[in-house]
Amino acid sequence: MCRFFVIVDDIWSTQAWELVKSTLPENTLNSRIITTTRITNVATSSCDQQSQQLFFKRVFGDTSACPPHLEEISHGILKKCHGLPLAIITIASLLAGKPIKDQWEQVYNSISSAFSHQGMRDILLLSYYDLPHHLKTCLLYLSMFPEDTRIGRDDLIWRWIAEGFIAEARGQTADQVALSYFNELINRSLIQPVEILFDGQVEECREHDMVLELIVSLSAEENFASIVEGKSYNAGGHKIRRLSIQSKHVGDEVMQEIVGKLSQARSISFYELKQHGIPHIRDLNGLGNEHVKFIGSLFQLTFLSISRITKLPSSTSRLQKLVRLLVSTHVEFPDQIGDLQALQELSRINHFSINFVEDLRRLTKLKRLGMDLPDNREKLGGDMGRYEEALKSSLSEMGKHGLQSLDICATGFLEEELIDIVCCTLPCLQKLALCRFHLSNLPKQMVSLVNLTHLSIWVGRIKQEDLCIIGDMPALLFAELHVKHSPDERLTISGQRFLCLKEFKFSNDFFSSGGGLEMLFLQEAMPELRRLHLQFRAQEAESKMGFEFSFEHLASLEHITVTVHSGGAAMSRVEAAKAAVREAARIHPGNPTLDLHVDWY
Repeated sequence: MCRFFVIVDDIWSTQAWELVKSTLPENTLNSRIITTTRITNVATSSCDQQSQQLFFKRVFGDTSACPPHLEEISHGILKKCHGLPLAIITIASLLAGKPIKDQWEQVYNSISSAFSHQGMRDILLLSYYDLPHHLKTCLLYLSMFPEDTRIGRDDLIWRWIAEGFIAEARGQTADQVALSYFNELINRSLIQPVEILFDGQVEECREHDMVLELIVSLSAEENFASIVEGKSYNAGGHKIRRLSIQSKHVGDEVMQEIVGKLSQARSISFYELKQHGIPHIRDLNGLGNEHVKFIGSLFQLTFLSISRITKLPSSTSRLQKLVRLLVSTHVEFPDQIGDLQALQELSRINHFSINFVEDLRRLTKLKRLGMDLPDNREKLGGDMGRYEEALKSSLSEMGKHGLQSLDICATGFLEEELIDIVCCTLPCLQKLALCRFHLSNLPKQMVSLVNLTHLSIWVGRIKQEDLCIIGDMPALLFAELHVKHSPDERLTISGQRFLCLKEFKFSNDFFSSGGGLEMLFLQEAMPELRRLHLQFRAQEAESKMGFEFSFEHLASLEHITVTVHSGGAAMSRVEAAKAAVREAARIHPGNPTLDLHVDWY
């Protein structure tokens, strides 16, 4: 018997649905049927069982675990939901963990039919009012994002922190507390997950349009946020606390009113605006240097993301409450960066002076830093000695104060020195990305980074000992290796290494020389690995490396992604690479999914 996926469009009667259903066999192979209809009775008859399963699984964790004293009231609640998934999952999330019948009856009596717009709004309002105060505030903040926006988890969490919504709890940092708030809103089905990572964490989310409609309305009532959409402007009161402009063009009168209320603004987000002379503080489009003069007067600003200008004004240093500062790589920074004493994230700096590098050491609260090192010595006036000492000193000082994330791109110098600085002075580092370093070898002291969970690094040519060094890093969950030259030896990954790793990426540089890859995962290798990504060249190398893979010992493997770059190789060699990958995936006992691609160039 085979698994099937069937779509039946536009069913007009319950009799027709019963006839269709009778022809489809029931099995335990996770087969799925999707139906569409314009008739209420048909919709009800085709989804009653699924509605109950969805409801019970969310409330009790099992599709058939409803206790007898709640059966009757649960059927009444489901009847009001009319088979609408959003209504069912919202009510189920509200009732999860509430086993008392009186509580269920209160919910039943509080909601009307979900088949009407008002009924669905009542259900969502009930879930909103059930939230503790801190979660209400975090949810209302999502009104700042336009409809259908994919919202990055980390971006949202850091905005909450910057706004002061998150307080550190005993034994937990602010970002850990914020993550728990985020997960709670996911569990209550008030945020929809879009992208889920290898470790089960939600990387991106969105708001259902009806939830967004509700929180935009509530936000306006409480003067929490001001939304400009089209030509409408929903702000009340004399001051704007938070501003989100979601329109390409805003009238002069509206813009003048906005500017007059911005002095107490904490965050400003611009998504599509293409005109007017006010500071564009999110996704800047079409505005130039003459518009950033306003920035220094926004004293309450906690989050600033800006681009399309060439230089930040010196008045930026007045933003004493600024927690996050994100810019494009072409933006030049003023020297007085150390004045921003509240700053916790700074990225992505590229154009800066030696004085700026020296001043970085004053940022004692900084947790995340992203920077590109100058691509030539002339940009630093030739004073490489002073620059190197300034970089060492600032990184060392930030390490003392708990820098957690470092993302640096190098361009040909200070590579070896910098990796030594990182290993010796940043003990709290959790994420390290070293782009375009092309290191000749990895230092053994990398294993001293005992808190590192995320590593992305570039090397010249990978060697067996390099894999051993990375494999001995005790907390690593994600590892990404970019290799400039194809390996000239077989690579083996043995047991007792990469013990926590959940995702592994290996990538040959697109323009590297040679080709071929032989990578064997031995018994008990990477026991927690879920996702494996390989990218390599098929071009025949001077060392005559072929294609050999063994995946069967990766006990937890679920997904394999492989990209083969042809590199001008003969068709037979490309086919040999594909065959080796397919065979290695085929014999894996867990039957992982395989995405295999060939880039012809």
